[in-house]
Amino acid sequence: MGSTLMLAVVFDFDLVAFALAIAAEQRRASARIVQDCQILRYSHKIYPNQFCLLPT
Repeated sequence: MGSTLMLAVVFDFDLVAFALAIAAEQRRASARIVQDCQILRYSHKIYPNQFCLLPT
């Protein structure tokens, strides 16, 4: 009885950890690098909700 309950609790924790890992992977930002035509010293990293300028 006790080992079955413990197995269920551990399984639930594993399931929650797996769901949190999947959610974290989906939230991680992906970027694409675009060259600026006028200012060739900079390339833009464009994120889904923001961008930043990095010198090349």
